[in-house]
Amino acid sequence: MHAVERADIVIVMIDASEGVTEQDAKIAGIAHERGKGVIIAVNKWDAIEKNDKTIYKHTNRIREVLAYMPYAELVFISAKTGLRISRMFETIDAVIENQTLRIQTGVLNEILSEAVAMQQPPSDKGKRLKIYYMTQVAVKPPTFVIFVNDKELMHFSYTRYLENKIRDAFGFAGTSLVVLDGTGGQNALAQARQFAEVANVSGIILTKLDGTAKGGIAVAIQSELDIPVKYIGVGESIDDLQKFDADAFVNALFDVDHKENPDAQD
Repeated sequence: MHAVERADIVIVMIDASEGVTEQDAKIAGIAHERGKGVIIAVNKWDAIEKNDKTIYKHTNRIREVLAYMPYAELVFISAKTGLRISRMFETIDAVIENQTLRIQTGVLNEILSEAVAMQQPPSDKGKRLKIYYMTQVAVKPPTFVIFVNDKELMHFSYTRYLENKIRDAFGFAGTSLVVLDGTGGQNALAQARQFAEVANVSGIILTKLDGTAKGGIAVAIQSELDIPVKYIGVGESIDDLQKFDADAFVNALFDVDHKENPDAQD
């Protein structure tokens, strides 16, 4: 599995006559967990008897087994005859482009505003999730942070809904997306560590903090991670941060260069 760790794009080769084997699914699962670009190459397609429904049946079976990665690209090929090999290389190029695609913060927040207007964020015991801001912090895989008032209110289904809206707008075919939700308070240091694992974070925004909390948390973050801190205080919203040119600030705040493995290969 070392090859999967080193790769940017993983091509899972499936025998068309056998379908997805246990080993195929294991490799695909590791690639998914590691945030790799994924292409499913269905080989020996020339040996399959076909009618007008064959390709749809095979596609559905593969999608059912690999339901956790609906973004994966499928290419039906024949290594023997050369069928769609050129298409394979075109798909590789497209997935590489999607893996390294960066979206401007302002554009992302337009999509976010539309998504929130179409489907109201969830609530619990009278407290509703408030979404302040979203920015992209890394590539390979594309990683986004959404700033919210309470992380516990950010249900998985709503995170998936927002991820789907990002995909609807920008595609990202062949690549997984990572969507993190950030809040202020006692979890700030843990979240700062989490962000630092996926990107070279050069700063942190803390939200909804009072004056007393600011000092202790800021000292902890700056001491452990050696990065500056910016605040959105109690009663303030992302609109207040925009007075400081939030788009430019956040793009500068989060260094979007992914932590590359020096041995990584496309």
